[in-house]
Amino acid sequence: MPPLLELTKDLELAIRDLYDVFQKYEFTDRIGDAAFPGYCNVDELHSISLPTATSSQLVLFALKSTTTWGSSQDYRHFLPRICELIAVEGVLGEIDPQIVFGKLPGVSWREWPVPEVECLLKYFGCLWDRSLRSAPSFLGGGIGDPLNTWTEDAAHTWLEVIAVATEDVSPFLSTWQQLLLNDGSLMPHLNLAAVFLDSTINRKGQVPWCYIPHGSAIENEFLSWLRDIQSSVILERAFYRTDGTPYAAILSTAQQRAEWFLT
Repeated sequence: MPPLLELTKDLELAIRDLYDVFQKYEFTDRIGDAAFPGYCNVDELHSISLPTATSSQLVLFALKSTTTWGSSQDYRHFLPRICELIAVEGVLGEIDPQIVFGKLPGVSWREWPVPEVECLLKYFGCLWDRSLRSAPSFLGGGIGDPLNTWTEDAAHTWLEVIAVATEDVSPFLSTWQQLLLNDGSLMPHLNLAAVFLDSTINRKGQVPWCYIPHGSAIENEFLSWLRDIQSSVILERAFYRTDGTPYAAILSTAQQRAEWFLT
């Protein structure tokens, strides 16, 4: 289990709003999955307290909800707690955020009541802001190893999480660009470096995503953005700001890989 993530104040407030707005939805399902009778423990879901429900208790419902188990109402009943668990446990937690949020377009969430849509957009925005202002964690020998790879908590992975739900990355890329140009921290730059240091990259011009199809409009928009902001130049400038810190090797290697990846 990866370390738990700290909630920012804004993210805490966004989660609180989710609980307030979605509290009207009750869990009513008594059927379960007809294809696998007895496989889904409906009685346990009815017995748990939503604010204290664990990932282990909700993971099966999160995986099967709205497709083979439960209605849109049931999904909305558990959604605040699932959102909270994802925010705390991250993309490597027991609940797969891409699967959970990938269900939103299928239930036409953009047509839900305005407060519900606004709450979810606020939540996604707070998740995104936290990811951009946090350094991705490392796998491998240490922070000074230029061949180090990045865990899946980097911003481009959170962008995929958000994209499967919103189907629109433009406002999130705009926020990232503003921070790259105007924020004094290196965290947005390290997240940009993580795109090119991702160990799953095996060919030019293919974003290391699993749930957004290669060649999709979303992937093409992200690739165009990476070129338009001149990623290689931004990383080079960030390198000269490091003043010999352990991040220097990371940014230098990423800058070279950006040149290869985007040409």
